Amino acid sequence: MSIEIPPPPSDISPIPSPIQTRKETRGRKPGFHTHYKVKQDLILSSDEIFKKFDECRDINDEDRSFFVALYYSGCRRSEIYTLRISDIQLTSARMLLTIHRKKHSHQTPQIPFELSWRGMDYLIKLYNKRKDFKPTSKYIQVFDKNLNPPCQIEHQKDRWLFLNMSGSHALTVIKRILGTDFYCHYLRLLRVSELCNHEVSIGLIRSWTGLSLKSIEHYLGMDKRQIDKAAGFITQDQPKSPNIAANTESQTSS
Repeated sequence: MSIEIPPPPSDISPIPSPIQTRKETRGRKPGFHTHYKVKQDLILSSDEIFKKFDECRDINDEDRSFFVALYYSGCRRSEIYTLRISDIQLTSARMLLTIHRKKHSHQTPQIPFELSWRGMDYLIKLYNKRKDFKPTSKYIQVFDKNLNPPCQIEHQKDRWLFLNMSGSHALTVIKRILGTDFYCHYLRLLRVSELCNHEVSIGLIRSWTGLSLKSIEHYLGMDKRQIDKAAGFITQDQPKSPNIAANTESQTSS
């Protein structure tokens, strides 16, 4: 007796044909990043992010867990909502995630999340709840550069961490928490920018994100803190104006 697999849910975006260009698919909802027209460059601090997170009431605990995982990892949304229970290892101090990188990203070692990080209680609770669930079927987007088109939808059965999460719902979660001008890839931009703000090496960024050196440039946003820091460097390097120096000395003596 053959079993018919039901059609994919309507919230999964159709995949464009390989001959369609980015311009031709604009205005629809295909597999390209056309759901935002303007790249969001403004970097929000962790306090600003979690203020929005705490104030949002229109999401459930699974949505919050997904947001936390996406925020800390800087991964693509599909790399997070397709996480399996077998991809996660929970220790007394850390949660280790094995990320199956997509598109042109390089495979990386496990990503460690410290259990003390803000919002991790949602992720830990969801993992403990889902780890004993039986395998469940789910439609997921699979990337394989040998396929045509390389991004396709498959029906797979496994023990999923984010059982009810899809691509379109992931976007809805981000917009409900951060605002309508934001999108999932913004958190990827945010993570790379924050790492760069800490003056870490390119090797460290590549190891965490799997991005190539060429791609990293496209994930750097604008941060006012960095502008103030740049002004400070200029102040150190440049001599003061004689008039300003004289005024400063007179104010000090008085």
